[in-house]
Amino acid sequence: MAAREQRRYSHRFEFPEDFPQRIKRFKERSGLSWGGLARQLGVTPYRLREWRRGVKPDARNFMRLLTVAHALGLVDVLLSPAEHEVTGRSGESELPSEPSPHPQSVRSGAL
Repeated sequence: MAAREQRRYSHRFEFPEDFPQRIKRFKERSGLSWGGLARQLGVTPYRLREWRRGVKPDARNFMRLLTVAHALGLVDVLLSPAEHEVTGRSGESELPSEPSPHPQSVRSGAL
């Protein structure tokens, strides 16, 4: 049996401590209601409320959030320039050029 290849990253993404404030700013700048944002992300309004209270989204939901942010041109509201580098989102984006009509189709595990 072949040994599993393990990916190693030189940088580790540390979730920003001010993420609750960032998600609030993102919602305001997007022009969406909390319910509308939840629908775009494929999560419940309760999940967004948890994020606003400091619970960190899992990788799948964070990728959905980044995908929606990319589609709206608001990635900079969620990530600082240094964080763009760590997540691979600086310069040429690896995110789809067109937003997915179904955020749940975004592959998880990319972070």
